[in-house]
Amino acid sequence: MAPMSWTSSGGSSDGGKSGVPDTGTHPEVDATVWLLHRRRGWGWTGGGSLLALVVFTVIGSHLWANASGALGAISGLVVLVLLALTVVGLVMAVVDTVRLHRRDRAVRDQARMGTSHYPLVAHAYRYPPRHHVSAWFSRLLLLGCLVLAICYLPDQVNGVAYLAGAGPTATFFPTSYGQDCGRGGCDTITKGTLVVGGRGIPASWPGTASLGLPMTVRAPVWDGWSGTVSLTGDTANAIIAIIVGLFLDAIGVLAGLALIKMTQHWLKRRREPALSDGGRLTAAR
Repeated sequence: MAPMSWTSSGGSSDGGKSGVPDTGTHPEVDATVWLLHRRRGWGWTGGGSLLALVVFTVIGSHLWANASGALGAISGLVVLVLLALTVVGLVMAVVDTVRLHRRDRAVRDQARMGTSHYPLVAHAYRYPPRHHVSAWFSRLLLLGCLVLAICYLPDQVNGVAYLAGAGPTATFFPTSYGQDCGRGGCDTITKGTLVVGGRGIPASWPGTASLGLPMTVRAPVWDGWSGTVSLTGDTANAIIAIIVGLFLDAIGVLAGLALIKMTQHWLKRRREPALSDGGRLTAAR
């Protein structure tokens, strides 16, 4: 079969809104280009979901291993969604690969020559998207990384304050014992009330304390986002909190920069039609 020829129009048939360039007038070539973009998008979704699932499971097993109530339900839902996206993304990528191999070799070669993919990392934030499912997934993934970093920020701040000797002393009233379970097993923690400045705050102590006997502890400088404050028991706990916080900070900063970059691309694409329309009006006058 002789190679097909076409004249590139430089834009998609929908005016460039889909982000997939129009490779020409031959329908088989255009359909193959769309299939190439879709396969890459599903592959990115499956691979990104698998990576997010591993990271979320590792972090969650240490931060909220004994989560219950709303937090436990949300964590379980996140795991199920990531697992489903992993399976669906990888299966759809394989299906699209099979569909591509069924097409004529000359069509595939010409489609590849006319296909321009975003870089692998930039796929998460480049606009316009060339595969809407992976585009929305990547946006939610970036937002989730940013939220996770913000949620852990109080523990990191309190760890730094503990090592620096900052923060006032307070009285902790132990009332009951609980279990903090992770991959390495379960540890006993002490639940009670932390009295700071005349107000009581639900808190937990990383260890065992005599019930009913008040103890003086270092009060956190930031109560955090939830109702229960996790007290820093010793230097080792403070160092671990800082290290985990720095890791999440790095992920959060990268996610924030990617979201800013995506917004800039979106605004640029929004301005381009307006500038084009303004130029046509000026020429008409």
